[in-house]
Amino acid sequence: MTRLFTLTLVISGLALSEGPAEKQLAAYLESHGKSPEDYVAGKFSTHQVVFLGEYHRIRHDVELAQRLIPRLYRAGVKNLGLEFGAEELQAEADSLVAAEAYDPALARSIMFRWSPIWGYHEYIELYRHAWQFNRSLPKGAPKFRIVHLGYRADFSQLSGERTPEVMRKVFHRGDPDGFMAEVIRREFLEKREKALVYCGRHHAFTRFAQ
Repeated sequence: MTRLFTLTLVISGLALSEGPAEKQLAAYLESHGKSPEDYVAGKFSTHQVVFLGEYHRIRHDVELAQRLIPRLYRAGVKNLGLEFGAEELQAEADSLVAAEAYDPALARSIMFRWSPIWGYHEYIELYRHAWQFNRSLPKGAPKFRIVHLGYRADFSQLSGERTPEVMRKVFHRGDPDGFMAEVIRREFLEKREKALVYCGRHHAFTRFAQ
C-alpha cells in the first residue's frame, strides 16, 4: 500500500504540467480515486483472497491493517491471514479475540513466541482491534479471526555459518512461503472463505518470483 500511495502522489503531481496526457491522468484520479480502506475492501468483489504486502516496521502500514477490520467484515471478509504469527498458537489467538475481556499479556506472548524480535506495538495491537470489533457484533454473529500463517522457527539451531543444512534445521517445518500457502489453502480456499493476507511485500507478488 505504501508503493501505491507513493505512485498516487507522483501521478497527482503531474497535474502541474500542461500536457494533455498528464491532465488526463490527474482527471482519472480525481474521478476514480479511493481511500486505501475502500480500495482494499473493494477488491473482494472479484477476489476471494487479497494479499496486502508491507515493507515491515512502518507504523502507518500496520495501522491501515487495523482500520481495515470493520470494512473487511462489511465486505464479507472475516479473516485476516497474518504472516507474523505461529500456526501452533492459533487456538490461543482465536480465544484472545473472542474473549469477554482483552488480555494484553496473552497478545504479547503470542507475538513473542512467534518471534522474540518482532514485539512491535502496532502488530500486537492487531489482536486488540479484532477483539474490540468482535465485542461490537450482535450475539451469535461469526467472529472476525486473525489466522496465523507461519510457524515457530527453531532459532536455537543458529550457530556459526548459515549453511543450507543449518537453515533447514531452523525452518524445520519446511519453506516458510510454502507453509503459508498451505495454511491459506486449508483455512480459506478449501473453506470457501474470503481473507485478507497481511504479509511482507516479497510474499505478496502476483507475477514475480523471488
